[in-house]
Amino acid sequence: MKAIILAALFSIISIAKSASCPEKTPAEWGQYFIDQSSSINYNSSDLSDIMEKCEATFRLSGVYACAQRVTAQAQAKARESNRSRYSMGWEVEDSDYINSVPDGYLDLPVELQGGLPDNYAEIAQRNGWKMLEYRSRTVPNPPFGSYSRVLFLIEGESVDKWIQFTLPEDPENKERLIDFIAMEKPTGPDDLATPYYTQYYRDAQGNNPRMRTQGSFDNCYSCHPNGMRELSPEPGSYSAEGAQSLDYMQEAMQNYTVGRGSVDYKGALHPENYGPPAGQAQGCVKCHNNGEGVHEQSRGAINDRHIRTGHVDHKMTQDFSMPVSMLPGEQAFLDFMEDIPETLSESERQELMQFTAGYKRRQSEMDEAIINWLASKNKIDEARKNTLLFTLNGHPNYPNCMDQPDCFKGLRRYRSYLNDLKQDYPDQMQAWMTSQCQELIDNPPEVTVNDSNRSSNEGFLGRLINTASEFLNGSESNGEER
Repeated sequence: MKAIILAALFSIISIAKSASCPEKTPAEWGQYFIDQSSSINYNSSDLSDIMEKCEATFRLSGVYACAQRVTAQAQAKARESNRSRYSMGWEVEDSDYINSVPDGYLDLPVELQGGLPDNYAEIAQRNGWKMLEYRSRTVPNPPFGSYSRVLFLIEGESVDKWIQFTLPEDPENKERLIDFIAMEKPTGPDDLATPYYTQYYRDAQGNNPRMRTQGSFDNCYSCHPNGMRELSPEPGSYSAEGAQSLDYMQEAMQNYTVGRGSVDYKGALHPENYGPPAGQAQGCVKCHNNGEGVHEQSRGAINDRHIRTGHVDHKMTQDFSMPVSMLPGEQAFLDFMEDIPETLSESERQELMQFTAGYKRRQSEMDEAIINWLASKNKIDEARKNTLLFTLNGHPNYPNCMDQPDCFKGLRRYRSYLNDLKQDYPDQMQAWMTSQCQELIDNPPEVTVNDSNRSSNEGFLGRLINTASEFLNGSESNGEER
């Protein structure tokens, strides 16, 4: 019996030693994580293993903040590479995320459960839903690369449902994708709105929507850093009536976070773990600050996950909504482009849409093409055309025209802001990720934990050995058979 007890004891000791935390000083750990931070990739599983073994030690010795920032990046990289389980971009698996959504939030209304009926506009009007048909300037939707959409806003007492069907641009194509956001409204002044995301896919005939299966979603957070995402319609792609719905929807989206700063992902994601807010030199962080500012439009931060996907490029170089325009001429240009549906008849607007279809994949050229088209149709005179083109393109000799009163950069040339943002961010990210580690090197904590003590006679294993030794010795002295 004594042999069995000894075997069990040595087995426990062996397991404990194999899972023990390596012995390093806080300064040494700081240098270790700094070294690791420069080579994080999709297979950096060692960092997660170290955190699992050493978390208690790190918390006691002041190393945790350093280890957590670096480890979080490694874990995020690993999730990104695992599309079969983490395609939605959360810190939990797709299936766990969907199962966490309150019952009914992501259910399609009965009128849309068979797909998009031909009389959807009539249904929306009858039910009091807001509806907008438009063509996006952002991304083509699968499977046929369509930019055309119809978006419904179905408002409820506790949750609003935003349901967007992809529309066919070729009558022969039966589009399939349905994007769905359920926005749970805040109930008190200190509450935050909570967005819940999913997608449905219709069959080959465009009917019978079914929620997309695990491993096939789009990455929600990369497109939606703060819950909703402001709509970016192609100029002239919505009707004059649709313009009213567009204004209503844009305001409704903003109201979820105005005065609150951010949304609550209910633990599915922690935005603060993904780096410092990007765009410090460009003024972006005045609003995009992880909800930590006092600006009434305080929003989710722009970070590496958004920069890499091209969404920042779009905002700064295609629809020119960022940076926020401050000059009257720039704002007049943006207002003009937004008000195009008000200046055309419906047949003229349809003609413009046919014309701009050729620019869907050349978005940066679309605004100038539209201005020239309007001039060719005598919708604007030559002077207005030249003013608009100057606001868009700036002085042809910029910045070598500083001695002239009309030396204007132009909206297009805000591309330089984007280039600077992208160039600056890797260094900012590295500095943020390792700042706590550098602090351990420069100012090491006075209290340290020598993890080897955990296997000494003063540690847990030592106490276990002593207790077992006393037990075994007592058995021998008493001469009892156990």
